[in-house]
Amino acid sequence: MPPADREAAIRELAERIAAVQAAPGAANSTPGAGSEPALGTGTEAEPEAPHGVSGSSGRSVSGSSAARGVPTGAAGGGRVPPPDPVLETDEGRRAKDIVVRQLAMAPRPRATLARKLAQREVSEQVSTAVLDRFELLGLIDDRAYAEAYVRAKHRDRGLGRRGLRAELRRQGVADGDFAYAVNELDDGAERERAAELVGKRIDAAMAAGPVAARRRLLGQLARRGYPPELAVRVVNEAIESHRQT
Repeated sequence: MPPADREAAIRELAERIAAVQAAPGAANSTPGAGSEPALGTGTEAEPEAPHGVSGSSGRSVSGSSAARGVPTGAAGGGRVPPPDPVLETDEGRRAKDIVVRQLAMAPRPRATLARKLAQREVSEQVSTAVLDRFELLGLIDDRAYAEAYVRAKHRDRGLGRRGLRAELRRQGVADGDFAYAVNELDDGAERERAAELVGKRIDAAMAAGPVAARRRLLGQLARRGYPPELAVRVVNEAIESHRQT
């Protein structure tokens, strides 16, 4: 992302946060009484974002916030409780700046942001307070992230359900936050995507003979998280079809 676009995205995200906090029903509307400090504009490096997963705008609160007991706030139509005083410290402001810049690039699961804050030597107390606050504002939403990730990675990389589960767990997304999105991929859709992957590679694979082709194609499907039974059926059908052409 070009620097000008990055700065514009950061400003937009900061404005969204300010707008939510100023909305009717938000707590502490009296100036200076528990209000959030201004967000900084540091120089956090741009991380690699998963291809196909859209930006953070327009996401709603669901999933992990409630599971951890974080109450639904302004993004969910309720009252925003007063911010933790730790957010008004220098470390709190720095942590918020880091999170804003990460989210301005692309959505991030909470665990990824927590790791980033730890790498920047933000204390666990401050990290937890900041991430809780961003969840309240609907700017961190592991369930929405999982849904977008599943759609993008199944489409672009052809990951099967098992592979998607493994990838999301590796990123620290809880099973309860991604289960629905992964399970939405029914057997038919998974089989169809596996067949597409094999169809693109069958000609090159068969150049080495059917035995080598079978081994190679099964390995490719296994690495993408397709169940062995499905992979065997799809590969056998593709090899048989190729022989008949």
